[in-house]
Amino acid sequence: MKFFQAQFKLALLFILTFSLPTAWAGENTALNLLKNSSVSFEKPSIPEVKLKIIGVKLKKNQITELPLFAFSRTTSDISAYLVAAIDDASQTIEVALYGFTLTNVAEALVRAKDRGVNVRIVINQKHTFVRRSEEIQYLIDNNINLRTIRGVGSYGIMHNKIGIIDNRILSAGSFNWVVSANVANTENMIFTADTKTIRGYSRAFEWMWTNSRSLEDGQDYGSYPPNHFGPAPADTRPSLEFHGIKFPSYSFSPRGSTQNHIIAAIGAAKKRITAAIFSFYSLPVAEALVKAAKRGVDVKIVVDKVQASQSPVIKYVWENGVKLRWSRGHNKGVMHHKYMVADEGLLMTGSFNWSNNAQNNNFENMFYTTSGYYIKGYIQEFNEVYELAYTPTAEDLAEDDEKGFPGKSVGNNVPSAFEYYDPSDPYIEFSN
Repeated sequence: MKFFQAQFKLALLFILTFSLPTAWAGENTALNLLKNSSVSFEKPSIPEVKLKIIGVKLKKNQITELPLFAFSRTTSDISAYLVAAIDDASQTIEVALYGFTLTNVAEALVRAKDRGVNVRIVINQKHTFVRRSEEIQYLIDNNINLRTIRGVGSYGIMHNKIGIIDNRILSAGSFNWVVSANVANTENMIFTADTKTIRGYSRAFEWMWTNSRSLEDGQDYGSYPPNHFGPAPADTRPSLEFHGIKFPSYSFSPRGSTQNHIIAAIGAAKKRITAAIFSFYSLPVAEALVKAAKRGVDVKIVVDKVQASQSPVIKYVWENGVKLRWSRGHNKGVMHHKYMVADEGLLMTGSFNWSNNAQNNNFENMFYTTSGYYIKGYIQEFNEVYELAYTPTAEDLAEDDEKGFPGKSVGNNVPSAFEYYDPSDPYIEFSN
C-alpha cells in the first residue's frame, strides 16, 4: 500500500512540474496572439461584470471560454474574443458586416482560411468600393471569399455585425468590427451556442449571400424596390414567452417583424422598460413608449446625444412621460447600443436601430432571450450608462432648424413620420 502511495505522489509531482509551465506558456501564447491588436493593452480582456455567468466553450484556443456578453466600457478589447473564436474554427466561418477595420481580426480570418476553413464574408457595398479600409483590402489580397450587398431603396445598407463559427458559436450585437467600436463607443456583443438561434442566423446569412454580388460585379447603383430580396428569414416557431406572448429567438430585416416585436414587448410590459438606443426615429415605437408611460410603466431610455439632437421623436417621448437621457461613447465615441429590456423578463439586442431604415431598408438582426444571465448583465450595463448620461433640458430639445428639426408637428405634439429625414447611422458608426 505504501508503495502505491509513493508512486502516486511521484506521478502527481511529475504532472505539476510539467503542467504549470505549459499553462504559463499557453498564457504567453495568448498574449503573443494579441500583440497585433489595433489597441494597446497588457493582458487578455476579462469582462468586468459582477455576475457569475455560463460561458461559451472553445475547443482549442488559449482563451478557453467566451462570455455570454461583453460591453466595450468594461472590456479592454472585445476583438480578442473574436480572434479567439475565429482561431478556434475548424470548418466554416460566416461573417456579415457593415464595416471592418480590426487588423488582428483580419489576420485571424486569413489564418483560418490558410488552414482550410471555409471563410465567407458579406460586407456593406459602400465600405468595399467607396471607403475600403486597409483591412478589407488585406482580406481581398489574401483571397478571402468576400462579397458585397446593400439594402433596398436609395439608402439601404448592410448593417449587421454577425459572426458564425462552425455553426456552433454566434456573435452579434451592436459591435461593428471596427476600431471605434473597440475603443471609443459604448457597445455590446453577445455570444451564444443555442442551436435554434444559430440555425436561424445561418439561414439569414445564406439569404444575404445568395443576394450578394462578387467584387468582379462591381458597385451596384440605383434603388431596389421594397420586395427586391424577398421575405426575411423568420422564426416560424417562436418559443420565448413573455407575459403570455410568444416571441421569436431572432428576427431580420429588411421588411421583417422586428419593429412589431418591439412594440408588442412594450405593450406587454407591466412595470419597467429600459432601452439604450443609438438612433431613434420610429414614430410607432415612440407612441408605444408613451402609452406605456401613461399607464404607469417606468420607462427609461438613453440615446446618443448627436442622433437625439436630430430627431423630433426624442422631444415627443420626453414631453410625454418617458424618462430620457442622452450620452456619448465612453471615450469620445458614440452611445451605440441598440437594446431593450422589458420587465426584466425579455431582452432584445442586435444591430437594429429604432428607425424606418432599420425596419424597411437595411439588412439588420435582432437577438431575443428570456435568460436571466443575459438580462441581468444588460440591466447592469443600462443602469451604469444611464447614471452617467445627461438629462436634456427643454432648451436642448427645442425645435430648431439649425438642429435639424422640421419646425412643425402634427396632433398632440406627435411628429409626422414624413416630415424629417431618418439618417440611420452610416456616417457616424464607421468613423474611427
